[in-house]
Amino acid sequence: MAYIPQEKVDQVFAVSKIEDVIGDHVTLKKSGANYSGKCPFCDSKSFSVSVPKQIYKCFACGKGGKAVSFLMDFKKVQYPEALQMLIDKYNIL
Repeated sequence: MAYIPQEKVDQVFAVSKIEDVIGDHVTLKKSGANYSGKCPFCDSKSFSVSVPKQIYKCFACGKGGKAVSFLMDFKKVQYPEALQMLIDKYNIL
């Protein structure tokens, strides 16, 4: 995996939207400022995506984090690969 410059990493975190990243893989339903859906890790319905905080959390299995950690868990990839997925998704040059 090629080196990813810090300014590119910073840009990834500045432009990525957790609701879009997770919404590519999970059907989400709007619930106030947040979204909810079925957890892709344990199948429970206690999966929440916080747009203001840019985090996700399943209150049944305990999985949670930011967009990059979601991709790491869901796609079973390491941090650099998950970052590259976000770079590709948002066309960061």
